Amino acid sequence: MSNKKPEAEILLDEQLSMASKTKLTDIITMIIFLILIFGITVLFWALPDKEYSGEEKRALKQMPEISAERFAAEFKQGFNEIFMTYDEKQAIEKNDSMFDEIADYYADQFPARNTLRTVKGYTELAMLKRQSNGILFVNGGLVNPDTVTGEITDENGKSVERTDEDALSTIQKNVTLLNLLNTKIKDNATLYTAVAGRTVDVSSSYLPNAFADRNAQFWTRYSDACSKTELKAIDLLTPLTERYEDGEYVYYKTDHHWTTLGAYYAYVEIMHSFGETPLSLEDFDIQIQSDDFLGTVYAKAGISPTGADKVSFFRYDSDNEFTTTIPVGNEITSYQGFYNMSYLDTADQYSVFLGHDNTSFGGNNPITMIKKNTDEKRETLVLIKDSFAHSVAPFLAYHYDLIILDMRYYTPDGEEFKTVSQYAEQDDISKILVLYNMETFMNDSSVMRAVK
Repeated sequence: MSNKKPEAEILLDEQLSMASKTKLTDIITMIIFLILIFGITVLFWALPDKEYSGEEKRALKQMPEISAERFAAEFKQGFNEIFMTYDEKQAIEKNDSMFDEIADYYADQFPARNTLRTVKGYTELAMLKRQSNGILFVNGGLVNPDTVTGEITDENGKSVERTDEDALSTIQKNVTLLNLLNTKIKDNATLYTAVAGRTVDVSSSYLPNAFADRNAQFWTRYSDACSKTELKAIDLLTPLTERYEDGEYVYYKTDHHWTTLGAYYAYVEIMHSFGETPLSLEDFDIQIQSDDFLGTVYAKAGISPTGADKVSFFRYDSDNEFTTTIPVGNEITSYQGFYNMSYLDTADQYSVFLGHDNTSFGGNNPITMIKKNTDEKRETLVLIKDSFAHSVAPFLAYHYDLIILDMRYYTPDGEEFKTVSQYAEQDDISKILVLYNMETFMNDSSVMRAVK
């Protein structure tokens, strides 16, 4: 008769022999878990709340108002919704609840948030994912594939996110408005329009067809709309796309703007459209001012697989003989040349181009004036712009004094603040250039202010 133990007894003996070791492992696991939970809790309450994230380039949620009255009101509303129809619920204008705001506050103020965002991004990259937080990894850089932004009010009076159709409608509307402006001023000045491609546009050949096809529709609408007008539209998309595909560093890898080299190529196309000769690359002393720029797209992705960007100045003889003046209310910023060097020490390094001393404005100033310090009579160019024009302005200033208007913030009244039509009547102004990038052109309707 065999003395071999049954398998059940053997298994029980092994479990009993391992019991002490297992118990120790469980205790260690529990201790680590408790340390993490209580440690994070202590850190959360001990560390001061942050108001702004330089890495994400946005304001962080603060502790919301918490009250019994607010809780009771939200509970009552939730109870009433139980008995509503679907259409009645859809018609209600809802704001974030108190609990949503608390959750957002905890998410924004979580200890080591930036480190965790970075770990998440690189983990996704290691898993061969092509995106992080909605940002694509394309050709060694970061690309935001969806730049349709903002909200509109629907037929029920509710705020809803804008769609591609809304963006196409805005493009059509802006072209119509610019054509109207052109009609108003054509006896006094010539209007030129130039719309710059986004990174997602110039990198379309590297994208899946779904992304490329979606973004192509915006350019089709723009070109079709312009073809039905007398606008002098300057093509910036084609030459910048060709440069990008040739491997030139024409767009930042971590930011949505073009680089100074990209701005130079845009300047070349603009000057050719004006019938004038641009400076050649050999005329510039290219100086790298920063090699640690992490821009707006990095702020969303949380990582940069190929490192930081470089910010360069293209200096030419006598470019320090200009004065940039930026009046914003009672705050007037003035400096020699085109660069506010203080921004090189901030997260918003692109605002080194035409940046106001008040960092809440950056370079997005209602009006900026650039004049050469000389008695020489020079023509003045009116530049209606978004931020893509900031790095183009130093090139244009070689040929013209500049009056730079940002219609998102500039409100012409015909008296203190001239209208574009009034500028066109000045003897020293014969050209007006509208320079936007497609993201602004399809989301913002402030062009209408230029038509006053």
